[in-house]
Amino acid sequence: MQVSACVLRSNSPSIGLLIPSHLYDAYMWLRINHPQLEDKEEGDDDYPSNVADDNNHPFFVLLAGMWFHANSFMKLNLSHLFAPLEGMWFHANSFMKLNLFHLFATLEGMWFHANSFMKLNLSHLFATLEGMWFHANSFMKLNLSHFFATLEGM
Repeated sequence: MQVSACVLRSNSPSIGLLIPSHLYDAYMWLRINHPQLEDKEEGDDDYPSNVADDNNHPFFVLLAGMWFHANSFMKLNLSHLFAPLEGMWFHANSFMKLNLFHLFATLEGMWFHANSFMKLNLSHLFATLEGMWFHANSFMKLNLSHFFATLEGM
């Protein structure tokens, strides 16, 4: 079985990821359809004025089989990111909430239509995410406290 791969580079030195080509295609789709995620340079109109070094350039990382947009503070910024969770697609916003607006998803073998007025209540529910256990509270946030993950070997 042959697996094609490519290297994804960031603006941060010594960060390069070997990724399967289909994930690179997904990365390119994000860059094309969400240009606000592109790296900003000093002098750009929308470049943050309080950013003075290259450490704040955004980059994409692959974590647990999903794409995350990580900032210089190593927080997971899921803004404008679609990621698979339990075989379903969710739109996750920058506050780590799962936004199920106009989303059809299977849960326990049943179909739900979740919009902003009718969220799925996952209070006291444990679910596996990429082989790891998470506790999801009633606000649909993933509670990652007491959770350790490797990111770029750290």
